[in-house]
Amino acid sequence: MIGRLHADEGGITPVLGAALVLGIIILTLSAFLAIWIPGETNRREREHMSGVEGSFRELRTDIESLKVGESKSVHVKMSPEPIPFVSNPGTGGTLSVLPSTGENYGVIRFSLGDQRLVYESGMIILVQDNVDLMESAPRVVTVTEVGDKLEVHVDNIKVRGLESSVSGTGTSTVMVSVYKENLGPRTFKENVVIQINENTIYKRAWKDYLRGLYEEFYEKGYNPYGSVTEITENNLRLTILGNNIGSGYNDIILYEDVTEIWVSIS
Repeated sequence: MIGRLHADEGGITPVLGAALVLGIIILTLSAFLAIWIPGETNRREREHMSGVEGSFRELRTDIESLKVGESKSVHVKMSPEPIPFVSNPGTGGTLSVLPSTGENYGVIRFSLGDQRLVYESGMIILVQDNVDLMESAPRVVTVTEVGDKLEVHVDNIKVRGLESSVSGTGTSTVMVSVYKENLGPRTFKENVVIQINENTIYKRAWKDYLRGLYEEFYEKGYNPYGSVTEITENNLRLTILGNNIGSGYNDIILYEDVTEIWVSIS
C-alpha cells in the first residue's frame, strides 16, 4: 500500500510541474500581448494615415493639373492592415464629401478614430485631439516679380457635388473633375488684401499658412502690412503693400480665380 502511494505521487508531480510551466507561459504571453497589441495597432494606424495623406497629396496634384471637363480618380485605403493571428475586428475609416455652401470652400475628409485628414482649397490638414494642423501648405497665393511690379495670384478651390460618405475596411475611390473656372479680371492695385473665408472651421491651420506667407513676403521685400502676430484665428487676413508703399503706386497686378471641382466617392 505504501509503495503504491509513492508511485502515484511520482506520477502526479510531473503533471503539476507541466501545468505550472504552461500557466507561466500563458501569463507571460498574455502580458506581452497586452503591451504589444496596442502599440502595434497604433503603429499600423499611423502608417495607414500616412498612406491616406499620400492619397490626398495625389488628389491635390490632380486637381491642380486638371482642365475644365477633365477628371481623375484616386484610391483611398480605408483601414490599417490587421494584426495577423490576433482576433481583432477591423477598424474602418469614413471618407466624406462636404460640398461648399455659400462662400465656404467645401472639404474632402477622411476620419479614423480620433484622427482626420482634410482637403480644403488645396491645403491638407491633420486634425488630432480636436486641434487642426497644417500638414501640407496650399498654393492659394503665389507671387512673382515682373519687372518692377508684382503679380499676385489668389486661387480658391471650391468643392461641389452631393454631400455623401462611405465607411468600411476596403478601398474607396474619389472621383474629381473640374466643373468650371471663374477667372477674375486683371486689376492693378496699390495693395492686396488676402482674406481666408471666415466660415472655415480649420482656423488654426489657415492662420499658420498666412503667417508663413507673411514671413516669406517680408524676407522678399514685398512689405506685408503690420505684424505677423496680428494674423490670428479671428483675423485671417494678410495685406501686401508691394515694392512701392507710397500712395498712388499701383504696382501689384492681381488675379483672383475660383476653380470649382465636382467630387464623388464610391
